[in-house]
Amino acid sequence: KINNNIKYEDLTHYNVWKFFDLSEEEYYSMVHTFYESEEFEDMDLIKGVIEAISELSKNNEIIFITSRPEKIRIKTEKFLSKSFKNIDFTVFFAHDWGSKEEYKKSKGDYCVENNIPFFIEDHYDYALECAKKGIKVFLLEQPWNKESEEHENIIKVKDWKEILEKINGY
Repeated sequence: KINNNIKYEDLTHYNVWKFFDLSEEEYYSMVHTFYESEEFEDMDLIKGVIEAISELSKNNEIIFITSRPEKIRIKTEKFLSKSFKNIDFTVFFAHDWGSKEEYKKSKGDYCVENNIPFFIEDHYDYALECAKKGIKVFLLEQPWNKESEEHENIIKVKDWKEILEKINGY
């Protein structure tokens, strides 16, 4: 049922079920199955993120705000602790991605409540929501963000190296 011929570059929309012959519910079921797998615990991070977060942690408080489901809180925290050894951080779980549950705080709500001056995101909708609340957002270039609209608080970046350069420029 899944088209294996789709390349990463072809994913021009964040809601990737639209590229497969799947309903939204089927797709979310697959993602939740992935969350329970060993592959989830061993997945690779984006190039440069460990070094960048390590550098940022020297002069900044590190706060991760994720839309992962609350039910994988322990796995997520364990994954982050393993990935970012010797770095103190806080994790907030915003409204669950793919969940039909009642609304919880958004990523933007957490940014405002915690006086977060800048936020790093790879999903345009979340970036825009934070930007509208006055947060400077570094939006990572991804195929699904190519058609995103401009906003005065959204700064498009290629990678974590560029994020560090721009943050250090402030």
